[in-house]
Amino acid sequence: CSKNLPEPTILQGDQYFDISTYTGNGTDDRDITGLNFSPNLVWIKERNSTSAHAWFDTVRGATKRLSSNASSAESTEADTLQSFLSDGFQVGTDGAVNENNKTYVAWNWAAGTSFSNSAGSNSATIASSGSVNTTAGFSIVSYVGNATRDQLVYHGLNAAPKWFLVKRRDGDNWIMYHGESFDSNPQRYYYEFQNQDAVKGANDAFMWDDIVPDSNNFGIYSDGAVNNNGSNIIAWVWSEVAGFSKFGHFIGNGNAEGAYVHCGFTPRFVMVKNNNQGFNTVIQDTARSPGNVAAAKLSPDSTAAESSSNDSFDILSNGFKMR
Repeated sequence: CSKNLPEPTILQGDQYFDISTYTGNGTDDRDITGLNFSPNLVWIKERNSTSAHAWFDTVRGATKRLSSNASSAESTEADTLQSFLSDGFQVGTDGAVNENNKTYVAWNWAAGTSFSNSAGSNSATIASSGSVNTTAGFSIVSYVGNATRDQLVYHGLNAAPKWFLVKRRDGDNWIMYHGESFDSNPQRYYYEFQNQDAVKGANDAFMWDDIVPDSNNFGIYSDGAVNNNGSNIIAWVWSEVAGFSKFGHFIGNGNAEGAYVHCGFTPRFVMVKNNNQGFNTVIQDTARSPGNVAAAKLSPDSTAAESSSNDSFDILSNGFKMR
């Protein structure tokens, strides 16, 4: 009985995260609207062709594009995402965001409250600034690297992060942390988000310097991908919010009766990464696949168009089941 369930922190998830789908028309200054919030992170992918992924956020500013399928530097492209709106965003004529008769998906997150933290405040050793939403457990963090070990970067969430991405804006690998990986010490492991490699382990340089992220900070090593001296670096950081977001792991069995993964809510967006082997990361969502089986695969590490494949699952009332 639903009245016996606990009251969730977030009653309407689409006030903090939602998905836009649209067909391009090739015209300039086109508004993509319909969200119940002003997005602070917009991640766009062309569905029926092979344009690169396009990441934009309000901390770096409109037209500042990064692509999760490449280690390349940020570029300024006036005809991509041109502005952030109160209920969506505006795009230009670039093929990555608005080519005529091409279909697109945009995954959108709300942050919204600006913050600035100096070195020494909240135990941080590097100054940071950005935008945060503590209710939804999401922040966008900007900092400048110093190539020094044992550094702490303030994220503003007031909760320990469970998942984050770090990207050097002048070019290097996308580095990913997952707080629920298979190992008991996830701070010793990392992933390169732009490629298909398995998790990189303790024999590699510790990107996080073996520092467990806490309610104030995450740690970074001296490696250039996360802490190059003088480089502007951006991080997108998520904590877990009961009834709204969930980060975990499961063991595969290689057949259509795969693992059921309990979330405690119906997920709108699901992303799965194989820890042990070199496969694409898989994204399924209920906007592109409103019914089961959800099989409209996209991958953040590939420019490939959307495809139906064996990388599919059922999206259910309390989680998802691998198929």
